[in-house]
Amino acid sequence: MNATIINLILIKTMKTRRKSTNISFTENVLKHSLVRVSSGFSEEDARSGRSLIRSGFFVESDLILTNLHVIAGALSISVENVSTNTEFPIEGVVAHDFIRDLVLLKVAGEGIPIPIGDSDPVIIGNVLSVFGHKKGKRPVTERVRIHEINNTEKRLLFKKAFKQGQCGSPLLNTSGEVIGVAVLGAWDIPILSPQSNLNCGYAITANDLTSLLSCEQDVVTVEEWSNQPLIRSYHTAFKGQTLLLSREIDLAIEQFDIALKINPELSVAYCSRAAVYIILGEKEKALSDSDRAIELNPDYVDAYIRRATAYMSLNRYSKVIADCEAALKLSPDHYQASLFKAFANLSLENFDEALTQYDKVISIDDKSVEAYFDRGETKIQLNDLQGAIEDFSKVIRLNPNVERCEGVYQRRGDAKYLLGDFVNAIKDYDKAIQDFSFDDVIYNSRGLAKHNLAEKETEMGRTKFAQKLFNEAVQDFTQGILLDPEMEGYLNNRAISKKSLKDYEGAIKDCDEAVQLNSEYFPAYVNRASIRLIVAEDKTVEESVKLYSKTIEDYTAALKLNISDFAVYTSRGLAYLLMGNKMKEKEDYTNCIKNYRKSINDFTHAIKLDPNDAVNYNNRAWGRYTLGKIETDKVNIEIISNLFQDALNDSNVAIQMQLEKPISSFYYTRACIYVELEDYNKAIDDFNEANRGDPKSASVLFRRGLAKQEIGEHEQAEDDFAAAKELDPDIESNID
Repeated sequence: MNATIINLILIKTMKTRRKSTNISFTENVLKHSLVRVSSGFSEEDARSGRSLIRSGFFVESDLILTNLHVIAGALSISVENVSTNTEFPIEGVVAHDFIRDLVLLKVAGEGIPIPIGDSDPVIIGNVLSVFGHKKGKRPVTERVRIHEINNTEKRLLFKKAFKQGQCGSPLLNTSGEVIGVAVLGAWDIPILSPQSNLNCGYAITANDLTSLLSCEQDVVTVEEWSNQPLIRSYHTAFKGQTLLLSREIDLAIEQFDIALKINPELSVAYCSRAAVYIILGEKEKALSDSDRAIELNPDYVDAYIRRATAYMSLNRYSKVIADCEAALKLSPDHYQASLFKAFANLSLENFDEALTQYDKVISIDDKSVEAYFDRGETKIQLNDLQGAIEDFSKVIRLNPNVERCEGVYQRRGDAKYLLGDFVNAIKDYDKAIQDFSFDDVIYNSRGLAKHNLAEKETEMGRTKFAQKLFNEAVQDFTQGILLDPEMEGYLNNRAISKKSLKDYEGAIKDCDEAVQLNSEYFPAYVNRASIRLIVAEDKTVEESVKLYSKTIEDYTAALKLNISDFAVYTSRGLAYLLMGNKMKEKEDYTNCIKNYRKSINDFTHAIKLDPNDAVNYNNRAWGRYTLGKIETDKVNIEIISNLFQDALNDSNVAIQMQLEKPISSFYYTRACIYVELEDYNKAIDDFNEANRGDPKSASVLFRRGLAKQEIGEHEQAEDDFAAAKELDPDIESNID
């Protein structure tokens, strides 16, 4: 027999033995050690047979350990081993620990105690057995995995709260030893995101039972014990907690108030009442109660978490971080504290720290939907778009039905959109709309993706499909507007798509409405101005002048809102230049020169704001060239030379800045300047360069022909003229 087969047999044998051992100690616990504790707290409970059901177990032959809250204040109590139908009458209370919700009962009769193990070696991820009771049914066994360990409070935490019948149950390791005792699950308020689920189960560690088990006192009857002020306050606070869980808010706060009148130093009541105040939106009261809970018990982790929750609702994120750090000093792997700290850093735009914290949260719980979701958000901010997509995809894999995950398809779509993957972004937006058809933001996002995809399709020559996408984009923006008519951004986006469809009238109307909604909405002014520039091209001189005037007004309004936007100076400079051209056609040279000079001033402003933008150097060169041409026509010799020389300097800078990626229009500009300076050979060289970059430009060919004529190359000039006229039969009349 080979080694591999032997190993397989050994592994199989070990698993079989382990399984049989588990069955053995489990059956022994169920038959001889586990009990069901049933309590009634009112006469109605007694009449109806309704009872609160918990578990308990023998720690000595006549001593049973169970939850304190199931005994305190009860009018009727029964302790029974359901497997053997054996009832154990309670003789009284021997010891209690209200902080840990545990009580030690002396009973008549005998059971087999379960050995108490050593809880120190347990680690996160260990699997334990827990037992639970349901009324009239045999107890059931369930396997649970340790999610977190709070060493300060000596608690084991589990991802899900224990079922009602499991509280008071022992948590057993594979050797059948008690490692912990299940207590009532804690409840916290999920305010981070719709997918937050902060219910968890708690267990007191076995090593924390020592003081309770060793401090046996005289037996006190349950009635006498329940009437002690400390126990009465605890019982009242527990009633408040139960009401809080069932969202009976007013009754819950009433019980907490009563508990604190009985015992003004009951920290758990302050902590629980703080939760009620958070629900009611009374945040300052929540902070006050959290402060008092921490004052009474500086090691109370849940109180720090509660106060952090209150600070979170006030957007006081630095305070959230401070409280989370205090909690993490007490419990370094505390899930909620780590999650809150990460979210607070994200909210403060401390993205690197937020990423580190979300990594920690995921190391604590690698199935944390909220941590993957928010880490994806963080990665978008850090421009790790592929990483964000992976995190959002993980959320979907963990929660394929999108329960508690509103927004995940949308945000994954956003990350794909930012990557330029518009096709798959649209697929995610489709899914998001299918799940949340009432969300205007998703329609707007899908509209943007379709618009951008349409532009790509246009560049590739697929104009028919592009037109279809532009129309679909308009439809999506329209749906967004219907869902939220006050969003000026949706109107502006629709205007952009309408512009692409050459529906200029509709586009301008949308911009008008956007400005009416928000007179300080910068993009609408810029967009409307750009549309008017297009419309003005095909109008009469008078109509064009009016449109250019409105265009300049829009750019001026935009600059009042953002005086440091160099692109708007560039656009207004071009508008002034075009206005100057129309004034030249009207032979209104005074206003022509004024507009050309204004264009040069705007290009100069743009250069000051962004000295590395070569386009504006070329624009200013052209502005100076056109102004020089007008001055030449008017025989203003004294300024002509300076204008053309300044234009040449600008043109040289523009070309030098783009040596690695030459732009043909830059060479065209300089060639025209060289012509005016009568340096025809250099002009021809630049026209050649411009022609290489744009061989279909009739202007380049015709002007090159003119330059060749000046140096006597008449045949070559005629060839250029012929080629230019073939491209544009009206080229000669279009060249001034």
